[in-house]
Amino acid sequence: MVSNKNITLLTSLGLTPSESQLYLKAIPLGSATIIQLAKQVNMTRQGIYLIIDRMVSLGFMKETLSDSGKRLYQAVSPDILTDKAQSITSQIDALVPVLKTQEAANTSLPSISVYENPIAMREWYREFMSKAKPNEELLVWATNKAWYSVDPEFLASFIEFKKRTGTADRIIAPDTAESRLFTQENVQPNAEFRFSPDHWQTDTEKWVWRDTVSYLTIRENATNLIVIRSAQLAALERFSFERIWLGLEK
Repeated sequence: MVSNKNITLLTSLGLTPSESQLYLKAIPLGSATIIQLAKQVNMTRQGIYLIIDRMVSLGFMKETLSDSGKRLYQAVSPDILTDKAQSITSQIDALVPVLKTQEAANTSLPSISVYENPIAMREWYREFMSKAKPNEELLVWATNKAWYSVDPEFLASFIEFKKRTGTADRIIAPDTAESRLFTQENVQPNAEFRFSPDHWQTDTEKWVWRDTVSYLTIRENATNLIVIRSAQLAALERFSFERIWLGLEK
């Protein structure tokens, strides 16, 4: 009986399941006629003819002639399996550097996602909560018009996640009385604030986490979150944040 495992191995070398079965059945036969091969794999002669030529062209079977001139077929030595596997390995070894070059070229291009309401924004936060590691940090330029003021239902689970994992925020906020009061009234776990006297005059925040840079705009109950995935851009923004952070007082 032919093992399904062996058939699977042969299909990884380019044979179909029917061709794999025929090869395995043909090995102990030696030279055999089409009729003999058909009986071994329970196929019609027409069925064998449909696949035998391809197996010959792939190098798994060979065609010979008997003394009487009858056409016979024989499985090539199992050594062919090693040769095929080595050939595939060599081709893959040559292909991998090419694909890596393409991968690098593709991942260097930023991808952009847009979330146009608080509920849609939860997707970003769920990704953060599913992937952020303990003590990992989020860098924030804050307006202190926090997103969760328009999505309080989701806030509790996010704060609980921060407490449980120790994920932290470093936040640069405007140095205004309103901003400092907001910070005192809305205490966040694992958050460190520094205040900038030369603050931005917009209602847009910016976050940096891993390879993403996010821009959040809040106007009353309307929100818009744009997430740019780019390792290069995130590295540039992280460098800028650190320079500003070090120059600010707590």
